[in-house]
Parts: sequence; structure tokens; C-alpha cells
Amino acid sequence: MTIKDYILKWLMAIIWWWVVWYAIWLYMQNAQIVWSWDDLQNMIAYIFVVIIWLFLLAIAFKESLLPNNRRWVLLLGVGIIWCAHIYLIDTPNQSVYLKDIMKLVGVFLAIVWPMKALQSKEYEEKKLEEEIEIIEV
Repeated sequence: MTIKDYILKWLMAIIWWWVVWYAIWLYMQNAQIVWSWDDLQNMIAYIFVVIIWLFLLAIAFKESLLPNNRRWVLLLGVGIIWCAHIYLIDTPNQSVYLKDIMKLVGVFLAIVWPMKALQSKEYEEKKLEEEIEIIEV
């Protein structure tokens, strides 16, 4: 792996730890992150955020988890943006900015992954070898 790959993986891990810590801090502050005041929906929103971030951490270390189809990754990014916009709320007076953070993740995923900026050279070579057919005469 190149230095770029190591830097990207460590950067994703640091960002992941920061967001998970932020979600835990919000949970301990009993902050409301959804429109409804129902505690069950609030807990489901926390689980949603942590699962999305676990998935992003997993794809940073194992690129094969994400589909190689650029359209599906674009739809995944747009889906994260849409879910965050509809489901989560921001409350600046309580320091709740989870909606904006999740939207940034969706935009990042929708722009960077189709450009294949997060894929390592080893993974690209492996995918190329899988696609090559050897024809013997």
C-alpha cells in the first residue's frame, strides 16, 4: 500500500472515532436528534448514525464491500443525504449538528467514491485481473 492509502485509512478512522464519540456524547446529554419526541425513534436514529459510520469505516479498510457500480454508490450517497434531511434535526442551542454531518458524509461519498479516490492501487489491480479473460488458442 502507498502512503496515500495509509493516510486515507487513518484519516477515516480518526473521523469515525470523532463522530462515534460525538454520537455517544449526544446520547449521554439526552439530546433529541429526530423530529419526534419518542425515545424509541431517537434511539433508532442513534443506531442509524452508528451503523452508517461503521459501514464507512469498513469500506475504508476493505474496498470490496462497496459495489463497483458507480451509480449504486451515487444512490447510496444520495440516500444518506435524503435520510439525514428527512429524519434528523439540527439544534444549534444544544450543539446537535448530526444532520449536517450526515449530509456531508453523503456528499463526500457521492462525489469521491465514483472518482475512485478512496480505492487503493492493489484493489484496482485485483478488479482488473478479475475482469480480464484469457483466451487460449
